[in-house]
Amino acid sequence: PYNALVYMSIFGMSFTTVWAIFLPPVKYSLYFPNKKKIEETSMGQSTVTIYNSQKHKDSQLSIEAAPSEEKIDKSQNNDVVDSEYSVISELYKDFKQSYSDPYVRKLCFWWAVAMGGYLQVYAYINVLYTYVLEENEDTEFTLYNGAAESLNTLTGALSAFAISKVNWNWYSVGDIFFAVGSIIAAVVLLCCVYCRNLWYIYGFYIIYGMMYQTMLTIAESEVAKRLNKKCYGLIFGFNTFIAVCINTIIIYGVIQGHFIKINIAQQFLIYTVLYVVLALFFFGSSILKMFKDEGIVEYN
Repeated sequence: PYNALVYMSIFGMSFTTVWAIFLPPVKYSLYFPNKKKIEETSMGQSTVTIYNSQKHKDSQLSIEAAPSEEKIDKSQNNDVVDSEYSVISELYKDFKQSYSDPYVRKLCFWWAVAMGGYLQVYAYINVLYTYVLEENEDTEFTLYNGAAESLNTLTGALSAFAISKVNWNWYSVGDIFFAVGSIIAAVVLLCCVYCRNLWYIYGFYIIYGMMYQTMLTIAESEVAKRLNKKCYGLIFGFNTFIAVCINTIIIYGVIQGHFIKINIAQQFLIYTVLYVVLALFFFGSSILKMFKDEGIVEYN
């Protein structure tokens, strides 16, 4: 049965790749302007120039037409060259501008680390279920992994929807919110390490997923509020890239045993540490903000 899942995954990835190839092309790009449109615009400018010059004599028209056409050709070449060589500088400028906000950097830090941990938990929770059954030597227990996964997704969606309706000043209370949420996530993951009752582990996993989805919703919305609209894909994609890098490092160093060799329960202890680090970071940030605000009040 497990081999069938592999084949299904390969088929799904292949099908989506082929499907993507046949999707219609993008008509507009923020960083890669359409060269054809540039040429059409330049030609339109040349027509206007010639039309305006009809008021002059024929001899003047023939003299003025040549410099204008030469100017258009140069502007076309400059536009094409600029469009080719300014992409990287434009990306860097948007990247630097987006991450110049300390509030955005702080939330993106949580986003990347928390997502890296979530990818690990999501991938290896089923291995933990099997490990617990083997530890208990229980061969009669009926697994409800699919039901737990469904409830994880459902409760996460409901909690994310509910938190979006809360009208709080997240800039003021966000640090405490992420600190408390991260410590709750760390506690339930720690319970997964030492608990040997599969029903409880199902519950802990559902709580973890609910907390993660809730905090991720706030992190994404708060980051989006402070970004230029054209930077959404750049920053969201970069945060996801860092999360995948963290996930890859853990796989290489821990799962494959290049750094340390541990069992699946101890792996979840590492995931716990990730969220403890996040909780401490945001607790510290909230304390610093509190002292800073008090200093401003006393100064005034």
